[in-house]
Amino acid sequence: RAGAVTPGSPADEAGLQAGDVLLSIDGEEIEGVRAFSQILSQHAPGDVIKIRYRRGDEELETEATLRAR
Repeated sequence: RAGAVTPGSPADEAGLQAGDVLLSIDGEEIEGVRAFSQILSQHAPGDVIKIRYRRGDEELETEATLRAR
C-alpha cells in the first residue's frame, strides 16, 4: 500500500495516490516491500515501467519514468 506520495516524484507524476495498492511492475507481482525493491533494482534511471495498482475497488494501470535516487 502506498504511503505518502512525494510531490514531483515519479509516482506522483504517474498519478499514484496515498492508499493505492501496488500489484505489479512490468507484469511482475509485488509481494511486499522487498519484492518491490528487487524489481526496481533491475531497472535504471530513465526506464519507463508499467504499474498495475488497485484504488478502492478498481484495478488501474499507469506508467512511470524512473529517476536516480
